[in-house]
Amino acid sequence: MTDTNNTSPGNMYFTALNRHTGPANNGVPAEPVLAVADIQGNILPGFNKSHQYIVCLKISDVAACKKFLKAILPHISTLDEVMAFRKVFRLLKRRLGRKPTNELKATWMNIAFSYPGIKKLTHDSDFQSEAFKLGLAERSSMLGDPTSKDNDGSPQNWVVGSEDKVADILLIFGGDEQKDLAEKVALIRGFAESAGMECIYNEEMNSIERDGVTGMEHFGFKDGISQPGVRGRLSDSPTDYLQDRTVAADVLPDSLLYGYPGQFLSWPGEFVFGYPSQTPDPLVPGSLRTEGPEWTKNGSFLVFRRYRQDVALFWKYMMITAKRLAGNPAFAGITHEKLAAMMVGRWPGGAPFARVQDFDDKTLGGEQMANNYFRYASDSCPVKLINGYDDKFPQAKADPIGLTCPLMSHIRKVNTRDSANDAGGTFASFNQRLLRRGLPYGPPLANPLDAKEPDPAHGNRGLLFLSYQTSIEDQFEFLNNRWMSNRFAPKSPGGDDLVIGQNGNVGERRERQGVVFGIDAATETVSTADQWVTSTGGGYFFSPSISAIEKVLSE
Repeated sequence: MTDTNNTSPGNMYFTALNRHTGPANNGVPAEPVLAVADIQGNILPGFNKSHQYIVCLKISDVAACKKFLKAILPHISTLDEVMAFRKVFRLLKRRLGRKPTNELKATWMNIAFSYPGIKKLTHDSDFQSEAFKLGLAERSSMLGDPTSKDNDGSPQNWVVGSEDKVADILLIFGGDEQKDLAEKVALIRGFAESAGMECIYNEEMNSIERDGVTGMEHFGFKDGISQPGVRGRLSDSPTDYLQDRTVAADVLPDSLLYGYPGQFLSWPGEFVFGYPSQTPDPLVPGSLRTEGPEWTKNGSFLVFRRYRQDVALFWKYMMITAKRLAGNPAFAGITHEKLAAMMVGRWPGGAPFARVQDFDDKTLGGEQMANNYFRYASDSCPVKLINGYDDKFPQAKADPIGLTCPLMSHIRKVNTRDSANDAGGTFASFNQRLLRRGLPYGPPLANPLDAKEPDPAHGNRGLLFLSYQTSIEDQFEFLNNRWMSNRFAPKSPGGDDLVIGQNGNVGERRERQGVVFGIDAATETVSTADQWVTSTGGGYFFSPSISAIEKVLSE
């Protein structure tokens, strides 16, 4: 992201702006008006609540289930409801000078259906997605999940999502207060029980705060920083955007390409059906994204994965491996925390490793105007923002082959940013983005480096991963199969994603490996077959529009 007198990846589009969108609007692409009262609120813009809850239900009586859906329809939160709360929240925060935690609260609910559940409720179920129709358990081996019956990660051992444990309906609740959340869950579960529905799985998830850093996952890293910016307007007003625009209008083309600094804008058809999809030119909308039945408009596919995290094993590996690497003068002084930051691509506090290599700068990690602003193929430099914010943190230097931030790092495996990859040239990774909505479950492990510390949860902690997209195959499964668990992609030589990747490739004994660089480009190979992350359940679902629930699924 640069000023107009600098060279940036976006400048390749600058000369084409007027050709695509006309000079009358200064090259600003016309973005579609979103159906704000019809799209569920956790799809866009996302609940973003510290306390959430999942309930999975089985339908036994179709007629009773349809009555259940009519009864809960007023409880389903929409895009406009969530955005209205967000706007009031920001106004109060500005006036009070702090987060209005006591002045403003909300509790929300959304709903999604598996393919078997939809088939029970309507004959109009001719979906195109094979992944959705087959289900997660059937596709799990393709994702690298274990297949041995002796492994907890095998679908036959899942707590939800296998055989008779496939849910028909998934309910997602989010709230500011646990007490209010529990009351809402109890209310809706009461409706479900009255309809003869069986609850086959339920779990609470909560955001983790540690050392003043909020939004952490169990390994101890701030999560959810890099989310796609979704194009689209909330009304007919030309600048009433869903996603905030923070770059000054005269900084072209960056003001047309980004929401927050480093947050590339994607067309809404990548996440919600019925809207323009992405094209090779990010300023030109593609065809409307559709999926089978007409009633799928304003809906989205929801992927749910229950990941168990072995926190102690993760940090034990970091301690042992960092000690080994420190024996090499090129890696002198490396710590277990720095090694982990290299593998994740961020420090625990959220600061991008591309910008800070020597310590965990929590101030940078918590600054929304800077913590996602960096490139790989070229240097980054300060950019003029509408609010006048001055980014004085160290800028990222060009790192095309991973000398600083390893190609195997998690955030680099799933988003190549301005760097070309095996799917295409610059910006190719923006067709594979996801809207991530999950949170941790289970109590945090206070001191994972203390082997003697008692664990009352007996290892039952992890992440309830949730993501919205319009193609399970080309977005969620692509990232898992083609990039995260492929050491030759998205760019080689890179390595597997050691943190999240599964590597179920035949003959590789589930071993994941990658390359890290030290002083003077000295290399070391790091590898492990440990299961730091194990899939223990989940499913593929469809999150329909409010009108589809009212006029199709409950009729």
